[in-house]
Amino acid sequence: PKGINAGRIQHICTDSLGNVFFQSPERVFKYDGSNVQVIDARKGHHFRESFSVDGNYYVTAENQGLLCYQGNGLALLHTGGILDSTQISGYFKISGIEYLLIDGHGLFKVNNSLERQNLESLETLSFYRSIQVLDKYISIGTMGKGILLYDDKFELKFRSTKDVVNAQFIDLEGNLWIGSKKNI
Repeated sequence: PKGINAGRIQHICTDSLGNVFFQSPERVFKYDGSNVQVIDARKGHHFRESFSVDGNYYVTAENQGLLCYQGNGLALLHTGGILDSTQISGYFKISGIEYLLIDGHGLFKVNNSLERQNLESLETLSFYRSIQVLDKYISIGTMGKGILLYDDKFELKFRSTKDVVNAQFIDLEGNLWIGSKKNI
C-alpha cells in the first residue's frame, strides 16, 4: 500500500486468507490486497510481537496479553495473572496444544491456566525472535545466548553459540535461517 505513514514496523505476518499484517508499537495495519485497515493499540498497551500460527494472526500487547485477529478487529485470547506484567515472546501450537513463551519466565502450556514446562534454564533467559518450525520444532532466539531448538517432545536438538538473535525465517524448502548481530 502506498502513502501510509506507518512509523517503525517491527513485524510482518500473513494469514491463511492472504492478508498481510504490518505491526508497529502503536498500530497494526491489515492489508487485504486493496484496502488497509488500521488498528490502534489501547492507550498504555503497545504492541510487542506478532505471530502467524495455524493461518491466523496473533499480536501481543504490553501488559494486556495475547490477541487474535477475528472478524474486523483484535480479540483478547489470553490475559491475567503473569500476562498482566510480562512480555509474551512466542506463541506456538504443537500437536494442537498452545504454548506461550514468556520473557524471563519460560515456556507455558495453555490450558484453563498456564502450566510451566520444565525446560533447561528458560526461566532465566531473555527471548528475542522465536519461531515455530513446521509443526515439529520451536526455535527460541535469545538475547546473547543464541538459538535453542526443541522438538515436539521438548527435547533440546540444537544449541548455537552465544549471540543475539535478531531474525529467524523459514524458507519454502523448510530451512531455518537465523540472523544475528554478526552472522547469517
